[in-house]
Amino acid sequence: MDAKKVIRVPMRDKRVDQAERGWLAQLYPLLQEHLGNVCDIHVVTLEPGVIRGNHFHLEADEAFFLVTGTAKMAWKEAGNCVVCETKAGEELVFYGRGTPHAIQNLTSSTIVGIAFSNRMFDESNPDRHLEILLSSSGLTN
Repeated sequence: MDAKKVIRVPMRDKRVDQAERGWLAQLYPLLQEHLGNVCDIHVVTLEPGVIRGNHFHLEADEAFFLVTGTAKMAWKEAGNCVVCETKAGEELVFYGRGTPHAIQNLTSSTIVGIAFSNRMFDESNPDRHLEILLSSSGLTN
């Protein structure tokens, strides 16, 4: 994946709605296409109003998929902060290495997402570099 590139993949054609049973999303082919070898998968929860991220990675590309709720997502693209609202199951977002990104829970309950990376997480070298895009008082960049 190109450095500092963001790819938003709409899931409407890739998500399978199963009526009263809910929906399922087949993410693996997209992850293979855009991340290559997926080395790390982690489940992320955000309490109401909470912001996570506000960082970038120098050694990894990352993807994020919102499983429940509604969130504000922000990233830097060509020096500008891009902000969008996304709902559970709507899109899979890929962040190229060096791309600052953040997410904020817009609901009144806990939301859940899944983050994927092509670099194994290493606690001794977490490859997380601070860049504030979202704050509780609004956008900062």
